[in-house]
Amino acid sequence: MCGRFSLIVAYDELKEILRKTFDLTTLPNELKLPKYNIAPSQQLLSVINDGQDYRVGLLKWGFIPPFIKNKEDIFTIINAREETIEEKPSFKDALNHQRCIIIATGFYEWKTKKDPYYITVNNQKIIFFAGLWNKQSFADESHSTTLIITTKSKDKMSSVHERMPVILDNSQIKTWLNPHINTVSELKELLSKPMSNFDVMPIKTTINNPKNNDESALQPRNN
Repeated sequence: MCGRFSLIVAYDELKEILRKTFDLTTLPNELKLPKYNIAPSQQLLSVINDGQDYRVGLLKWGFIPPFIKNKEDIFTIINAREETIEEKPSFKDALNHQRCIIIATGFYEWKTKKDPYYITVNNQKIIFFAGLWNKQSFADESHSTTLIITTKSKDKMSSVHERMPVILDNSQIKTWLNPHINTVSELKELLSKPMSNFDVMPIKTTINNPKNNDESALQPRNN
């Protein structure tokens, strides 16, 4: 699974990356950087394509399935498996029409509670997770939510955990976000070939507490 990640980057650097990649020139006013320890229920920096333009904004991590009609019945999902994503009622519509990418610099995984790791992609400052999003309203409340798609671990991740987030490269993200592409086979082809040239760093258990959202979350650990 993917249950924790980081966005450790300066505003100006992030704005320049988004400008070059999506021709976006602004960031949400509510965005606070850097983020060392992003956890479920927090707001994630995400990009979608509305059919004409790319749009950047914040989505809450914890996808509310479209069949939920009452506030009392709400449950949330933080991950979806790429292997079965097209089969699940929770995700079918979003896979066709509401795909997003989630912007990160790295992610965390645990072999055990006392054995956490920080994972980054070699020579790449920003990485893009494949995601789905949904917007629903209950009474006077509107919820814009998202999840991260995961796949079977590859490369060095295999020694840490059996699952990892689907990380798309710059050529793949444009296809993933294109709302005119809704052929399941083409989308699944993208999800089955994520980036996987990882650097894996053992870190101290400070990361275990989501409240530790500063440099202390990334203290290296000697194996």
